[in-house]
Amino acid sequence: MINGKRQFGFRHNIIAICYDFDGTLSRRSMQEDTIFKEYGIHAKRFWAEVRRTAKEDGYEKTLSYLNKLIYDAEFQKRPLTESRLSAMAKRIEYYPGVENFFPYINDFVDREAESLGIEVRLEHYIISSGG
Repeated sequence: MINGKRQFGFRHNIIAICYDFDGTLSRRSMQEDTIFKEYGIHAKRFWAEVRRTAKEDGYEKTLSYLNKLIYDAEFQKRPLTESRLSAMAKRIEYYPGVENFFPYINDFVDREAESLGIEVRLEHYIISSGG
């Protein structure tokens, strides 16, 4: 024991939980709740065009969609900015329970760590290609 805490032979006390976004935290892709609504984009037509461009031009699908967002005339007129994206993010529709999950899992890990006499820090990361 060091400083009253049990030691288990490892020195790191961070647990990272990584999540994909689309289909994991939300039913739709995040673009459909944010960018598509903001710019009036029809999702089925957009994704069909992305797939067509990817196939014809040899792009990977995510690169094709990002290329469209960068060079599309509508986005050139009203570019995506950090502040615009932050405002749009507030409109994302999550699966039921997602917003309660994070405090719940944090409390659970804290209780378990305390019962073992160890210190743990839980970190959450969303890893998504955005497509």
